[in-house]
Amino acid sequence: MCCQYNWDFMIVLPDGSLPTVWEEIAPASTALLPKASRHVWISAEPLHRGNLHSRCNLGARHRWGIEASMLVEKHQGYQYEHCFSYDWQAMCGYHYLMRLGHALNVLARYTTDLAQYVRSGIWACEV
Repeated sequence: MCCQYNWDFMIVLPDGSLPTVWEEIAPASTALLPKASRHVWISAEPLHRGNLHSRCNLGARHRWGIEASMLVEKHQGYQYEHCFSYDWQAMCGYHYLMRLGHALNVLARYTTDLAQYVRSGIWACEV
């Protein structure tokens, strides 16, 4: 379906997840190197030495930052796991406001730390 809509995608399958996909994909792929963990990457574009790092490490693994942000919103005071409306437009609006509120809280938190750092004068160079 992703290919039909011309969507770019990277799917990561850690060892043991979706075993039927592992059975279908892994035997036809290149040899896997033994490591502490093993992943299969399914990509919209063929993977090669020139794009492997940027697509797999920089792109696909970035999702952890997104997921960590969502976990904060769900479990650290934002109550994001609750359905506050059954109206789609209202849910979209709530989602955008939730993300904006979380971003403002993070900025406020780091601004406080930055202000203390600037006041301390540790960063200033002596001329």
